[in-house]
Amino acid sequence: MLSDTEFVQGSNQYNFFFPVPTCAKLPYSGNVIPSWPNKLVLPRGENSKLVLCYEVDALLNWPLVHELAGNVLMRIINTHYKLSIPYQFNKVNTSKLGYFTTMKNLVDTGACDIAIASTNLDSNRLPQVHFNCPYGTSSPGYLRSALDLSNITISKPEDINNPNVTIVTYGGSFYATYAKNNFPLAKLIGLTSGYTECFTYILEKKAHIMLGDAIDLQTWVKQRSSECPGCESKAYDMSNAKIYDDKETVFVMIPFIDPSHMVDFTHLARAMIGMGIKSENIIILSADNKSHQQLPNVIPMKPYSPTLQKQDISITESVQSFTSDVPILSKLKVAFNYSIHNYPTFISALDEVFQNHETLFQFMQERNVQNRTKNLHLVIDIVFAAAYEWAHARQLNFTVFSNVPQIFAFEDFGNLIPRMLYETTSLERALRILKRQGLMAFIWNRLNEKVFKFVEFLTMAIPMVQKLDQYRVTSGMKALGVPFMDLSRYFVISLTLPGYAYTNVPLPPNVKLVGFTTSVKSNAKQTHSEDLTEWLEQHKKTNRKIVYMAFGTKASLSLEHARNVIQNILEFRNQSFDMVVSLKFSLQELFPNPNATYDSNRLIVRKWVNQEHVLKYASLFISWRCSFPF
Repeated sequence: MLSDTEFVQGSNQYNFFFPVPTCAKLPYSGNVIPSWPNKLVLPRGENSKLVLCYEVDALLNWPLVHELAGNVLMRIINTHYKLSIPYQFNKVNTSKLGYFTTMKNLVDTGACDIAIASTNLDSNRLPQVHFNCPYGTSSPGYLRSALDLSNITISKPEDINNPNVTIVTYGGSFYATYAKNNFPLAKLIGLTSGYTECFTYILEKKAHIMLGDAIDLQTWVKQRSSECPGCESKAYDMSNAKIYDDKETVFVMIPFIDPSHMVDFTHLARAMIGMGIKSENIIILSADNKSHQQLPNVIPMKPYSPTLQKQDISITESVQSFTSDVPILSKLKVAFNYSIHNYPTFISALDEVFQNHETLFQFMQERNVQNRTKNLHLVIDIVFAAAYEWAHARQLNFTVFSNVPQIFAFEDFGNLIPRMLYETTSLERALRILKRQGLMAFIWNRLNEKVFKFVEFLTMAIPMVQKLDQYRVTSGMKALGVPFMDLSRYFVISLTLPGYAYTNVPLPPNVKLVGFTTSVKSNAKQTHSEDLTEWLEQHKKTNRKIVYMAFGTKASLSLEHARNVIQNILEFRNQSFDMVVSLKFSLQELFPNPNATYDSNRLIVRKWVNQEHVLKYASLFISWRCSFPF
């Protein structure tokens, strides 16, 4: 469900932008992540409805999100077990026992089969429920009313712990417990009726502070700005009670100049705005204004920088570095060469933008950004390795943003030892070689991967690093002796999930996988061929399994590789598949021998396919670095 298209797009539509956490083996959960039961036993018999429950006091768009989650979950269950289990939603009153206790008791007693809940995890709740795979995470927050604004200042957590401050929250909730433990001097009002009455207390100035979910509080403030002048909400981290104030921080995003990268950064900006960060405090440095049509308040920089326009991207184009049959060492050499060749250009461009660019300078002045180390936060595309060093040297705060994890340099973390970047054979695959081809083939594979390729890698990398250090020194930076700066101190966000990343090496703790982005749907009508639609409809009736394979505009398979992949899938012994393939090759190029050509009922090859149209049909989607079912 974490990557389900309907759920992700629906959540975005309802303005709930969830960072998706990873499944984790938590304490008290038997250290086991749940898997599908071999047989599904329904509690009330096969013909009875499953009961899905959520709280009656769910506010804003939460009822829509809860029912969306329930509908998607039931579709996934029905698809997996090939059933059509009926179900219904029940709204339950949680005022008597509190939110968590009520929902848990309803499931324990069988009154509800599934509780759809947004639940905070704490030490008291962990032993009671197996918390393993949440579908999203949010942040706690507080809402300041207009009560006593001139007399009581609340700008940090310590200010809330005051006998003159009144806190209101949902009685029996996590926030009520947190308030008792952390703000004992303040007066606490725990309303068992739920959050609706809590908001009334804020409007009527009966309380100074309301504790709750940051998304709820930010959304409520935006909707009630005229009714509640002076009200404001802030998100904060309960682990150290640090409050994040969007008025104090300006976010400057530095994406790579490429449409796909621009889309990712635009989605990140939308998510930040959804979490309550003011759009006027976000700036995306860009040479392309098209990506920002959905964000009218985010300021595009055009041009990005005259200097940056001079970067040499021909290096990546000279070698088909995204084609499958190019050796991994050649791809690494291209990546290193690109970073090294453009290093002085990137450093000069950043200096130019932040020191001389009139629009950005005016932007900073309007927001009183004087102490850059405190008030400025950069979000840097992982492609811009030079930018990390530039920001680090100037003691600027920054986060690294990428579509997939890139294993660069992480101090005191042995993530490169089990499998180096240039290795193509995992240990699991090597063991299969041992089993199928014998000991000598296994030893040769290990020597090739661990010794010969390592020497070849060093022969390629050492002179390039020496050249890079020369550029570093001439650009006023420090020589590091390694290709990339250590990122252990910095937060790294990757737009993927466990199992979808292209690398099997373990990730350091500062790298967070937050799930996929979804593109804003275009209003333009996309064409698709009628014969393909007819083919898909026929397969829908026969329930035959479809594999859809496409690789975007950059990545591609070589002709021989594409031919082998298609043959292996269509001739798979244990299951019968049919395929829709989007490749630059024609069917005749793939299979020139008429006897080897597959029947058109089993294989369709197009140079362009309307991807959204194909994925409306149940299929297995195979793409660059990932594959997952739709």
